[in-house]
Amino acid sequence: MEQTYEIDGKRYIDIENFSGLCKISENQIKRRRNEIPGIIQRKGRYYVPYGSRYPFSVKRFKNLDDYKRMAILLLAIFKRKFIDNAMLGLYQEAFDKMIDNLVKMGLIEEQNLGNSYGANAYICTLKGLEIAENQKTEKICRAIKLIAEASGIFFGQIMKAVI
Repeated sequence: MEQTYEIDGKRYIDIENFSGLCKISENQIKRRRNEIPGIIQRKGRYYVPYGSRYPFSVKRFKNLDDYKRMAILLLAIFKRKFIDNAMLGLYQEAFDKMIDNLVKMGLIEEQNLGNSYGANAYICTLKGLEIAENQKTEKICRAIKLIAEASGIFFGQIMKAVI
């Protein structure tokens, strides 16, 4: 188990442990440190909030509609990467509603690590893992649409109400 540090009343791990968990070099983490919420530097060492994830790359996805955004969100959670509302081009309320819908569909669930930046507080359920493992956003979109229809969640209407 990784060593944790209490700094200013919050739980952290050092960058070495974070690097090992993410399988990303310390230098790359330092270069992208501004994209990792809550990272701090003390006495020349970097510390990352416990439960943090390395940032997900959203740049390759184009022409995002709400279903694609939801598929990308599920994919980021599946890959244990950090993603937030700004990365998806959403207001916070719309992002929160998307998270809530994925929970209601049984695709993700909350974990209790005390890190609520973006979607860090969530992991995929077995159902979510089955859907996300094919990693094609179009297929994930179709699966989410089917689940939403079957569970009575009309996502487009919800998004219009929020935005």
